[in-house]
Amino acid sequence: MTETVKFIQETNNKIFDLAVKYGYKKKFNQFIDSEDRKKEQWKYHLLANVGIDEDFPLSTILEKEGENFTQREKDLISAYMNKIPACAEIMSCEDSHLKVYNLINEKEYDVIPIKKLFSLDEEAVSQFIKSVIICFEGKYYLNEPLEIVSQRFRALNYAYDVLSEAPDFLFLDNEIKKQQIDAVIMKINDDFRKIFDTDLIYISVNDEDNFSEKFFDYVESGDQNLVETLNNFTVDLSGKDYSEDTEDEVIGVFPTKTGGIYYAFRYDILSKIYFTPDYKDIYDYKECILDYFLEEMSFFPVAAILKLYDDYKDKKKFKKITGEILSEIMTSRMTLIDPNLGLENWDLMKIFKTFKNYDPDSRDISNKTLPYISKSVREFKEIQTKMDDNMSKLFDFEKLF
Repeated sequence: MTETVKFIQETNNKIFDLAVKYGYKKKFNQFIDSEDRKKEQWKYHLLANVGIDEDFPLSTILEKEGENFTQREKDLISAYMNKIPACAEIMSCEDSHLKVYNLINEKEYDVIPIKKLFSLDEEAVSQFIKSVIICFEGKYYLNEPLEIVSQRFRALNYAYDVLSEAPDFLFLDNEIKKQQIDAVIMKINDDFRKIFDTDLIYISVNDEDNFSEKFFDYVESGDQNLVETLNNFTVDLSGKDYSEDTEDEVIGVFPTKTGGIYYAFRYDILSKIYFTPDYKDIYDYKECILDYFLEEMSFFPVAAILKLYDDYKDKKKFKKITGEILSEIMTSRMTLIDPNLGLENWDLMKIFKTFKNYDPDSRDISNKTLPYISKSVREFKEIQTKMDDNMSKLFDFEKLF
């Protein structure tokens, strides 16, 4: 064991002890009496791949206990605050080092494990380690494992879960990957406008998957025969009556310069709320605002609201309408939303961060775009599709019932 590895282990224990001291009110350990169990809970969060800083009070620890840390310990805490989520495939073992490939950000690393995982021999190769990588004093260290798995599908599934929650991890510490992603998303934007001559279309909810497959086929191949097919998916909403409930629900489809292509359920209703003289004439307007502003659901993306806000000339009026409807929701749904929150006085980003787990400082990438910019996500989806197809062949459910 090197001196640095020993130092990291000792500092980890010190951090864990302080985490219990300053994090005892966290919801996931409020019913845990044992200090040792609380310590394990915090240890997990330190190593977890997904989560903003509030999940582990490193900043609080520095603020409260800074004078009790050496500069070197503070540097290690800073390294943890910039941790690299990893699902690391072991490529080779050399002395006390591992050469690994991180499925999450698609980058190779030469790492030093801070805890002996197993015998570093050929049997370790092709195993996958769920953990975090930190860069400390010019070297990369692989922290204690959350789990070691041997099945590639499970490892890919984990990478998919991480990237679905925080897609900007895909290019964290990988500038080359970021440039590749930027190029793909730029092409998505250009191709969308080239095909449809607009930045927003509507399609039927039943056509979402089929449209997505055909559109990305075009992005990758440039097959001009797909242009007419794609245009046939579009739905004309002129003449639609929004004062009553209708069964012809549609999805708004649009690209953004940073996130790829988004699918927004009932975006036409959301738009009508702001562009009609009296939004109360719109059927189910409160439910639509509730979904878009206060529910954490992928088919009501923040990107849809931001697009609408950018397109809306009177920003003050936009916020006024939003505030009025949110106030109505608070009054009529007191069991769902605390009326004392005063949402009508909040700015949009505060609402998104509080209710939709949205981090304005992170880059949002749509789930539909992820398989076309992440090798791991794409491979996971392909394997999952094959497994589903095999299951369907094995069990003919229509004949069973």
